[in-house]
Amino acid sequence: MSQPVPVWARLAGELAVIIAGVLIALSADSWIDVRQDLRTEAEHLAALVEEFDESLAALDVARDYKLKQMADLQRLLSSRVRDVDPDSLDAWIYDGVYVTRSYVPVLSALRDLEASGELDVIGDPEIRRGLALLATRLEMVSTGYNEFLVYHQAVVDPFIATELPALHLLGERNGLPAVADASPDWSVLESDRARGILVFKLSLIGNYLRSLDALDVQFEAMRGLMSERLRALGA
Repeated sequence: MSQPVPVWARLAGELAVIIAGVLIALSADSWIDVRQDLRTEAEHLAALVEEFDESLAALDVARDYKLKQMADLQRLLSSRVRDVDPDSLDAWIYDGVYVTRSYVPVLSALRDLEASGELDVIGDPEIRRGLALLATRLEMVSTGYNEFLVYHQAVVDPFIATELPALHLLGERNGLPAVADASPDWSVLESDRARGILVFKLSLIGNYLRSLDALDVQFEAMRGLMSERLRALGA
């Protein structure tokens, strides 16, 4: 005849079952939370990679344009205006002297991540550090362009207003401004003052281009890190 199970043993067994159930429930909740965090991380990273692709494409366009501006200014500095065909000369002056176009990155996903306070959901600390450094670099590029505008407005714009009055934006002709005079006299561009100002703008563009080059390196590095992390997450 079997011995009855002591009350204390029965209670201990029931308590063990309850504890095991609680631990299993907590473990399941923890697993669900981890999976949710990984899904959220993958969503943020996928959005950032897509955004960085757009930013890099726009950055390539901006850098190519800055290189063209520098080439146009160098042509102006090395040519006699009377020896250049009028259409080419108009293009060099417009793109090289007048234009102050800036690079505008695509940042909505990055700004959303920063504003959401979910930056910590990114599991790779190198990516978190990289995003912080990228934000600093973007601020430097923005500051650099603002300085570019200040110097341009202080030096180049007054020269345009006083020395190149024939070039007025009266209309568009094949993407170039129409001029007030059908055959304007651009000989002022051969003066020492004009050449000094052209060299000055050339240096401004060169400085800005170097900041874009550095930004390009960081964008590429971060895109590579995030793509690798996405592969590790199986996304």
